[in-house]
Amino acid sequence: MLFKTALKATTVRVAFMLHSLAAVFATVYTSQNSLYWFLSVAFIIMGMEMLITYTFNETGEWKWFVPAAFIYLAIVVPVIWFLELDQLDYRTTLQSSLGTTDICPVRISQEAFETYACFANKSLEDLQSSTGQNEEVYNLQVFFSTALQQTLMMVLILGRWMMPRGHLSRDQLSQLLLVYIGMAADMLEFSLETLKIEQIACHRNIFLSILCVWSWSLLQFTLGLTATKGPKRRAFGRVQRSATDERVRAERRRSRVEQFSRRHKTLGILLCGTEVWALLTSVLLQDGPFLVMRLYLIIAFKIIDQSMFFFTCKNALLLVLQFYRLFVVISESSKSHKKHQADHAHDDVEQGNVQNSQNGPRTNGKRTVGNGSVHIIELGNLDDSVTELPDGLAHR
Repeated sequence: MLFKTALKATTVRVAFMLHSLAAVFATVYTSQNSLYWFLSVAFIIMGMEMLITYTFNETGEWKWFVPAAFIYLAIVVPVIWFLELDQLDYRTTLQSSLGTTDICPVRISQEAFETYACFANKSLEDLQSSTGQNEEVYNLQVFFSTALQQTLMMVLILGRWMMPRGHLSRDQLSQLLLVYIGMAADMLEFSLETLKIEQIACHRNIFLSILCVWSWSLLQFTLGLTATKGPKRRAFGRVQRSATDERVRAERRRSRVEQFSRRHKTLGILLCGTEVWALLTSVLLQDGPFLVMRLYLIIAFKIIDQSMFFFTCKNALLLVLQFYRLFVVISESSKSHKKHQADHAHDDVEQGNVQNSQNGPRTNGKRTVGNGSVHIIELGNLDDSVTELPDGLAHR
């Protein structure tokens, strides 16, 4: 591996480790629980992954999967879960102290506590002590969770940009980064804004479902399938081969095409490159789950605001466009497959003509010996008559 490639890959992994270390520290600091330091064990796994990648991959990164990003997410995502669950426990405890489920204390401040105390007919000190946690710690957890989610997206996008391109071209990498930016904006709105809605902030099952869908969508950053397939280049000109080699090659190609047509035509159309997989990945990991969850929130909880309505329509429109794109890609692949068969048939016919022109007219010869002279008797191509050359032309 080149030194420049190794340096870029190492820099990205060091950035992943530093951000993960800051995330673990934030959790330990706010919860005062040192057991969270065990998440740092993943740093050893990341170091082992780096050595394996440097040893067995000369390009610096794997083609379809980014293990460094997966290990990084395996550290930061649980930290964000711990911070969000601590906030959820604080809100549900405070809600129980208020004695009602109609109010979910999303905003925690001194003024808000005074309002809650008046509503519950309790003193401010009793209400604050019932939660078992200081409101300053809660607000600090909110700050750390929001900051980690925002910086997580930035580190993932910048890290993928700085990583060795591997098998990706510059055009494919630029498209991949643009797709990442669009995905990150939708993910941040889904996690930050949706979890703060009052009807959801104290509903444990829905809260956990949203976190699961958000975590599931982050797996897109570990895949390299969003890069489109580059155009194929055809070389012009032919290499001169013997007639026997051309005949053997033609028979092999014809056999492969026939076998592909009989057994793998449908499979070849469906698995027609990375673009199909990229579209399916976006549908299954983000736009589909996000649309289902947002529609459920609108229908079940009557949550209708401008932001929710806009992003719901956005996910629905993206799904329609992606399915339309899938139809176009599969149709074009089917046409390309038929054209590929026609090209092979045309090449076989052309190769047969080349062989006939190289071999020349087909003749059968016979020598006769008589009276010390040698005669050449040649059979014609167009008739069965026998033509005997004169002695003056046949003698040597």
